[in-house]
Amino acid sequence: MKITKAIERIILETKEKDNQTITQLSKKLDLTYSYASKTIQILEQRKLLTTIKKGRCKYVKITEKGIKLAKNLLKTQKIIEEE
Repeated sequence: MKITKAIERIILETKEKDNQTITQLSKKLDLTYSYASKTIQILEQRKLLTTIKKGRCKYVKITEKGIKLAKNLLKTQKIIEEE
């Protein structure tokens, strides 16, 4: 799986604030709902995120594997910023 900018942003945003709806995430990250939803589906298949349906809304939650990826992404960003 190639880590696109959208995947990186979704992972990092979900790590910062868990249990957001797909709509909230897509608006905050300026992504279309459709694109955010498809990207989250891919991340769910890779066991980086899970979704919980409550009523008409789907809430996105980061998994332990997703937290590990987020930490590595943050380390990489820090290394790049230092140079």
